[in-house]
Amino acid sequence: HCVLLPVETRHQAQGRVHIPALNHAFDAYCILQPLNGRKIFKVGETFVTQVLAQPGDTPVQYLVTHNGRIIHHGILRKQYLFADLPPLNILVTTDMAPIFRVLAFTFHLGRVYADSIAVEVEPVCTEASNIAIKPVFNSELPGSSGSIKVVGVSGTHVGILGVDKGVYTLSSKGLLTRDKLFESLRSHDMGCGPGGGETPEEVLSEFGVVIITQEAADLVTGK
Repeated sequence: HCVLLPVETRHQAQGRVHIPALNHAFDAYCILQPLNGRKIFKVGETFVTQVLAQPGDTPVQYLVTHNGRIIHHGILRKQYLFADLPPLNILVTTDMAPIFRVLAFTFHLGRVYADSIAVEVEPVCTEASNIAIKPVFNSELPGSSGSIKVVGVSGTHVGILGVDKGVYTLSSKGLLTRDKLFESLRSHDMGCGPGGGETPEEVLSEFGVVIITQEAADLVTGK
């Protein structure tokens, strides 16, 4: 939920947000409970979440996606009847930036129960796309010459654009920055919102996935 609060000068704002309970039939549910909180993860860190499922007599399947592409998938099973499901550990890699999504789902009496979460990743480029620029100029006076050395992986295509900084002093609208690049990548995210939903159908719709079961062909399309 997103609520805009009216703010007056030198006054604090107050608001109230209503969070509805999960609307699941037959007292069945599937819930993702992050164990290391909601934060922006760095490449190399591990996102850990506990999966709570009721009644728990069927395994839980999970998907990890980035821009609609499945990166990981698997099944979580209890070691014995009254045990908890093992935690789901996901190593954050460069191909998950700037956001990836986790979906967990299970089946009970022919119905699907699901939960999802969106995980933000600190924007970084892949190792193969990192380059270093080493300018070599003995003099910065007008008319002098020098060289620019670009170091990177062999075969990398590099574009070079030279623009007087004075141009961007007037307007930097057309300047391609790192933030603009990753904002463009974020726009390819097939999901919507922070994850979750009031019903399993809403969870799947916000995640942007279709699940078809043998007992009931529930077609749920993403937004």
